[in-house]
Amino acid sequence: MQTFFKALDRLMRLDEVVASLALFGLFVVAIANVFMRYLFSSPLAWSEEILQLLMVWATFLGAM
Repeated sequence: MQTFFKALDRLMRLDEVVASLALFGLFVVAIANVFMRYLFSSPLAWSEEILQLLMVWATFLGAM
């Protein structure tokens, strides 16, 4: 039973890491889109979809 709890603890830690990476990716893509939009007047066409997907993943993984 102790090994089950250790495995579950590792899985939860992995979940935290993946959710944190999703939030970091969300931050990076949002900042890149702001810079592209205001400095070059050309927003990234794919950024909205990526931001939505990363937010959904971060929300679901963070809720575990």
